[in-house]
Amino acid sequence: MTAKKSKCCANHAKLPLTVLLGIALAAAAGFASRAELAGADWAALAAIGIAAAHFLLAAADAIRICLAVKSGPLPDGFEPADRAVAAERAAALTGCTPLHARLRHLLAAWGAGASGPQVTAMASAQNVRAQTVLAAETIGIVALALVSADFGSSQCLLQAGAGIAALNLLLGILRFQQTACIAGYIEGRLLARIGNDTPAAAAADFAKAAKEAASASADTLASAQEKASTRLAQAQEGIAKQLDRIAGLASTIDQTLQLQKSVDGTLKGVTAAEEFKSTLLELKRHLADSDQLLKNAARPRTLRLVENPAED
Repeated sequence: MTAKKSKCCANHAKLPLTVLLGIALAAAAGFASRAELAGADWAALAAIGIAAAHFLLAAADAIRICLAVKSGPLPDGFEPADRAVAAERAAALTGCTPLHARLRHLLAAWGAGASGPQVTAMASAQNVRAQTVLAAETIGIVALALVSADFGSSQCLLQAGAGIAALNLLLGILRFQQTACIAGYIEGRLLARIGNDTPAAAAADFAKAAKEAASASADTLASAQEKASTRLAQAQEGIAKQLDRIAGLASTIDQTLQLQKSVDGTLKGVTAAEEFKSTLLELKRHLADSDQLLKNAARPRTLRLVENPAED
């Protein structure tokens, strides 16, 4: 805060500084000429010196304004909708150029609760005030440089006064353009992002937001319905395929049952035939005989050897 106050005080002390610097330049030029100067010459030198000092200080201000606009006190992503953020940004702006001063006042007003139209009106008043002060300064300095001719000074001083007046006039035109540039910067970086927050504008914004939300909801609902219809069609197609598989499986099962019935009927017919029964009885008898033969063959046998006397 101390640095900011000192810079603001330096801005308010611009006129005395211009006068003191102009007198110092006039005195330096007068003593450097080593000629005897009359009172009219000293008066003309003082007027020309003040005009030259104003030109130098104004040129320095113009350069600082160009650098300030180029550096951009407000970043590209700055969103002043939040008043607390705007107040913090106003406190962070410590520059001493007219751009910084105007931004500080506007951000502080917005952060304190001023409405969008009020801030816009303040910016417009700042622009008009800056142009009025600039026009008054330029006219006054040009007039001061030109009236040096009424002091009855030498031709050299008259030419110097006319040249300084022309330079101040050109610089004034440049500073008018800079004022318009500052106004455009403030409009684009601050006023356009603050918006209009009056009750009527708020109601209009709310209605617009509600309309956009309803439109977005309708689009979302339509998209959801379309997706649901697509999924339902896919599900129906899948169910139809499963039903076809089930129908095919049922047909296969029915064919298998018919085949089983046929086999069962054939087996019943075979078992009921007399020839089949006699074959089974004969097979049973054959197996019994074979079993008896195997048992007899498996019995242990005793061999007796009998020796008969040999006949003579």
